[in-house]
Amino acid sequence: MSTKGISNRQLPTPKQNMISFVTKRTRHAEQPKKPKRTAEDYRVMGRELSTKSQKPNDAEATKENVRGIWRKWSKFCAFQGVDDVRGGIQQCDKATTMLFLCFICENCKVKTFNSVHQYLLQFKQLYNRVNGCHMDTNDAKEVFKYLDTTLADEFKLRRTMKAKPVLGADDILLLLTHLWARDTSVFPTEDQRLTTATIMLLSIYTGCRPAELVDALKHAGGKTTSRKRPHIEVWDAVNDSDEDECIDEGEGLDEPNYQGRAPWDNKSDSEYDDDYLDPDTVERKYKI
Repeated sequence: MSTKGISNRQLPTPKQNMISFVTKRTRHAEQPKKPKRTAEDYRVMGRELSTKSQKPNDAEATKENVRGIWRKWSKFCAFQGVDDVRGGIQQCDKATTMLFLCFICENCKVKTFNSVHQYLLQFKQLYNRVNGCHMDTNDAKEVFKYLDTTLADEFKLRRTMKAKPVLGADDILLLLTHLWARDTSVFPTEDQRLTTATIMLLSIYTGCRPAELVDALKHAGGKTTSRKRPHIEVWDAVNDSDEDECIDEGEGLDEPNYQGRAPWDNKSDSEYDDDYLDPDTVERKYKI
C-alpha cells in the first residue's frame, strides 16, 4: 500500500471508538444466557443417565460388520425356530454362542481360524450394541477355548497365512503393456484407463493396500449412508433384504490360479504373438 493511500484514510475519532465499544458491549449483554443447572436438575439428569445407554458414534465399516453378523444371527435363529431374533441375543449365553460359531463353520465358506475369530469379535460387538453391556468375560474366554480347540480341530481351520506371489517389475511391465497396447475392452470413460495405470504404479511402488486407493466399502443396498438421515439399527429395521456373503476372507470365489499356465507362454495364442498378422485387419493404403 502506498504512503498516499495511508494518508488519505481517515482514522476514527475517539468519540466513534467509544460508540463502537459501547454498541458491542450492549449487544453482548443483550444476548440470552443459558441458565445453569440446579442441584435438583443434576439429580434428575443423573437418574436419566443411569437408566439410558448412550449410542456410540460408529464408523461406516463398523456398521456394515454389525449388519453382516446380524444377518448370520438371523439365519441361525430361523434354523433354530426362534422368532424373536433380538430377544435371542438378549438371552444369549456361552452355549448359544458356541452353537452359533459351529453354525457359521458348517454353513459358511470359512477355512481359516482368523476368519471365525473375527466373526466372534463381531458377534460380541453386536451383543454389546443390543444389550448395552459387554459379554461376560468368563463366558467369552470359554467360547474362545471352544473355538481354539474343538472347532479348529473338527473343521481343520488353517492358522497359517496362505502364501501369495508378489508382483515384480516384469509383471507390472506386462500388465501396463496389455492395458495400453493389447486390451480391447472399452471403459465407460477412457480416463479410467489412465486411472487404472496410475493405481497399478502406485501399488507396485508403495506396496499399499487396494482400499487405500479405491473405495472398497460395502454399502447397504448399494447406497451410501447420508449424514442427514438418522442411522437405523439393523435390529430396528423392518426389512433388511441385503444378501449375506458367507465367504472366507482368504478363500474368495474368484481366487486366481497361480499354478496355471501364463497366456503369453502359449505359442498358439495369437494375442501375444507380435509377428502374427490378422488377415481381417484393414490396412490403410496411400496413393503414390
